[in-house]
Amino acid sequence: MHQVVYPLLRTPSFSIYCYFSPLIIFMAALNVDFYILKNVFWQVMLTGLISFSTAFIVIGYVVLKFNKDSWDLQSCLLFSMTLGMTDPVHSVNSLKTIGISKMYTDIIRGESMIICGFTSIVFGIFRSSILSISNYRELYIIMGLSLDILGSIICGYWCARIIQFILTDLFSNTLTNIVLCISMVYLTFYIGEFLGMSGMVALVSVGLNLDSLSFKPRIELIITKFLMMFSSVYEHLIYTFFGIVIGCGEIKYLQFHTLVFMLILFATVNFVRLLTVVLVSPILRHSNYEYNWRWGIVIAWSGIKGVFSLLLAPDVHNLAEQKVESPQLFILYIQVISLMTMGINSYMMTYSARTLGLCAISLPRQMAMQNAIKHIQKIIQNRITLFKTEKILTNVNWTLVEEKTKIEYIIPSDTVQFPHVSCDKKVKEESPTDEVLIEEARLHVAIIQMSSFEKQCNDGVLSVEAARTLIGATKSYCHIQGK
Repeated sequence: MHQVVYPLLRTPSFSIYCYFSPLIIFMAALNVDFYILKNVFWQVMLTGLISFSTAFIVIGYVVLKFNKDSWDLQSCLLFSMTLGMTDPVHSVNSLKTIGISKMYTDIIRGESMIICGFTSIVFGIFRSSILSISNYRELYIIMGLSLDILGSIICGYWCARIIQFILTDLFSNTLTNIVLCISMVYLTFYIGEFLGMSGMVALVSVGLNLDSLSFKPRIELIITKFLMMFSSVYEHLIYTFFGIVIGCGEIKYLQFHTLVFMLILFATVNFVRLLTVVLVSPILRHSNYEYNWRWGIVIAWSGIKGVFSLLLAPDVHNLAEQKVESPQLFILYIQVISLMTMGINSYMMTYSARTLGLCAISLPRQMAMQNAIKHIQKIIQNRITLFKTEKILTNVNWTLVEEKTKIEYIIPSDTVQFPHVSCDKKVKEESPTDEVLIEEARLHVAIIQMSSFEKQCNDGVLSVEAARTLIGATKSYCHIQGK
C-alpha cells in the first residue's frame, strides 16, 4: 500500500493545489465588497492574525499532547496551520441564504482569506527551503515575507487592470472575453508562484480590485455562473481524489484512537474559534455599532474548513523533517473535520442566527414591503378592470382571475422582530420611532443612489472612475449611523 500512497502524496500535491485553488479563491475574493472591507480593514486584519495565531498555538499543542502517532514538531505545527484555515466560501454560504448583513459576511470572508493567504505564504517558504539557510536565517524569512505580501499585492493589482481591459468587450465576443478572463486568473496565480510570491494573495488582490462596474451586466452574470459551476465540480473532485488516497492506505492504522482523536480535533477547532471571537470582540465592537454577543455566537460557528485545508494536507507530509508510516492520516483527519464542520457548524450557524433574531425584518422594512405589495395589487386590479371591458374576454371567469392574482403578504415566524414579548409590550415596542424610520430611510436612499450611479455608468452618463468614486463614498457612510 505504501507504494501507492507515497507517490500520490509526493508527486501531484502542489500541482493539484495550483490547478484547483485559483478559481475558488478568486470567486471568494470577487464576492467581497472592497469598500466595506476597506472601512474595517485593520479590524479584519487583526482578527485574521489573532485567529491564525490562536489556531497555530492551541491546535499544535493538542496534536502534540493527544496524538499517539509519531509526528515530529514540524509536522504538528504544519498540521495545526492547515487545520486552522477557514474556508472563505462555505463559511458564509449558509448566512447569505437567510439575509444576514453583508458587512458580517465580508468580515468573515475577509478574515478567512487573510488566514489562507498567510498560511500559503508560510508553506511557500518551507517549499523554497529558505529555512535551511543557516546564516542570516531570520533576515531571509523577513525578506521572503515582505516579497510575498507586497509583491503579490502589486502583481494582483496590475493583473486586475488587465482583466478590466479585457472585460471592456475588447473582442466583441462574450465567450472569448470569459475564456480570457479565466485564463488570466490562472496566469496571475502561476506568475506569482513562478516569481517566488504567493499566487493566492495575488488572486485575492485581483478579486478585491474588481467590482460590479468592471463587468458588463451580462458578462458578470455569466462569469459568476461559470465560477460557481467550476468551483462546485473542483470541490467534488478534490474530495473524491483524496478519498481514494485514504482508501489506498493500510487499515491497520485506523484504530479506535483515530476516531477519538477526530472528535478531539473537532472540539478543539470550535474551541479555538470561540476563543478567537472572545479575543476580537472588543475590536469588532469598536468598529461596528451593531456588533453584540449574538453576532459573536454566530461568528463562533463560522469556522468551517474546506478544500483549502485539504489541498495543503499532503504538504504536511512532504515538508516534514521525519516521514511517518501512515501519511494518509494527515488527509483523513483534515477531510473528516472539514465534512463535520460543513454539516454541523453550518446548521448551528443558521440555527443560532434565527433563534437569536438576527434574521428579523425591521418594522419599517415590513411597512415598505406591505406598501410595495399594495401598489402591485392595485396595478393588477386596474389591469383586470380594463380587460373586463374587452368584448373578446367576456367568457373569462374574472372571479377566478382575481382570486389567483391576489397577493398576500405573510411574515415568516422566524423573521418577526419581537417573537418573545407579551401582547401589550409588543404593541408598544412595534411602534417605530422617528429615529428608526429615519435610519431605515437613510439606508434605502443610499441603496437607490448606488443603483442610480451604476445605471448611469452603464448608460455612459458617468465614467467608470466617477461612478466608482461615488459608490465608494456612499458605501463608506452606509455603516455609520446617522450619516
